[in-house]
Amino acid sequence: MGTANIFWDYITNNGFLNVENFGLFGLFLAAFVCGMILPLSSELVLFSLVGFGYRIFPCITVAFLGSCGGGMLNYFLGYLGKWEWVESHLHIKRKRIENQQHRLEKYGVYLASFAWLPIIGPLFPLALGFFRINKYGTALCMIFGQICRYAVATFICIKFVR
Repeated sequence: MGTANIFWDYITNNGFLNVENFGLFGLFLAAFVCGMILPLSSELVLFSLVGFGYRIFPCITVAFLGSCGGGMLNYFLGYLGKWEWVESHLHIKRKRIENQQHRLEKYGVYLASFAWLPIIGPLFPLALGFFRINKYGTALCMIFGQICRYAVATFICIKFVR
């Protein structure tokens, strides 16, 4: 019995993950919360569902839809942001941010592809929304990045857990 299987048995048999009770809805919820600012791991839920025998394509689809939904919520929260809030709550001067704005306008939409990165990833859609960067390009790049993320995670899961 490999190390991955021992780890899998420990997690599932000790009740840490009961995703079989929530299924794809639990995966969507975990991915949605992951796509927002909360640092959770939707890959662990994805691994669990694949390990329980769920079909791969629906799992990847549900995971990336949830994660993109959370990311786009961050985008629209950023869109609602105001300069006064940034200056008063974050204590960052407007001039300092405006110096970086031209870079975001030129390359910013591609940052959405990296919205899956832990900790800093959810800040990308928030900033893109704040600067009113193209929402369709942001969504498209975010979809691409999330599909790649979950496809690679599923491949790793299949290779080591099954």
